[in-house]
Amino acid sequence: DFDDEGRIRSLRQSHSSNHIGGDLLAIAPDSFLLQLQDKHNGIYPDHYSASSSGSFDFPKDLKGATDLRDIVKNGLIRELSEEAGIKGKGLPTHEDCRVIGFARATYFGGKPQFFGVARVPYLWPKVLSGEYVKSHKIISFTPDDSGLSIVTELKKFLASHDRVNPSLVMLTAFMKLWIEEDAGAGQWLGLYPL
Repeated sequence: DFDDEGRIRSLRQSHSSNHIGGDLLAIAPDSFLLQLQDKHNGIYPDHYSASSSGSFDFPKDLKGATDLRDIVKNGLIRELSEEAGIKGKGLPTHEDCRVIGFARATYFGGKPQFFGVARVPYLWPKVLSGEYVKSHKIISFTPDDSGLSIVTELKKFLASHDRVNPSLVMLTAFMKLWIEEDAGAGQWLGLYPL
């Protein structure tokens, strides 16, 4: 996340660096979910982000965790439930969630930020909005063996929208790397039948 002159931004928001955050993309067999953040979002209001995007809650996200990956998955899944209103059988389990990347979010003072994907059996035509979410957008894709069609649609979306949270850009890059480096990624994504 660079300023207008190509420099790394100052860490004005360094008070955020003691948080751990995450972005999760919920993917159904033929579509994925993005959210439009509302004006209550402190850094990127009225910008598109992943299906869920936020900071982990302690001690809530520690429950049942045996390692860092469990904590991250707990936080990602909880954020998805809160921000997309996905509940019950539609909510992914730890088995349905993959952590695919990590970065330091300079726009949040260097906050540790994890990136993940979750396979879900379906997405509702109208997803409930949460406290920091203005609306949701379901984007269709044509399933393929590798999962690259998801990346193609994400890149099309990024190219056609100016107001995009930098975390969605990073998630797209991590998604592309994951699919290219993990031969089983497409198969893992396609376990739910159409």
